[in-house]
Amino acid sequence: MHSDLAMKTLIARRERERHLAINQPLNLRVSKPFAANLQIKSLVHGATPSEVARMLMDLGCQQLGWDLDSPV
Repeated sequence: MHSDLAMKTLIARRERERHLAINQPLNLRVSKPFAANLQIKSLVHGATPSEVARMLMDLGCQQLGWDLDSPV
């Protein structure tokens, strides 16, 4: 169930980002276990760690009712 949601979110995020003119790099500090899990999840889903991190941020923002892709 969670894997299906992750793949749907990842595919939707890829479609939205395909047309963006600029992607701004962002550095995040995370724990070693988090970084390792991010690597594993990205391998499982055939994505990059950056894509999976953006997907996680997107899902978290949706749950909070935030839209970080629109201007404040």
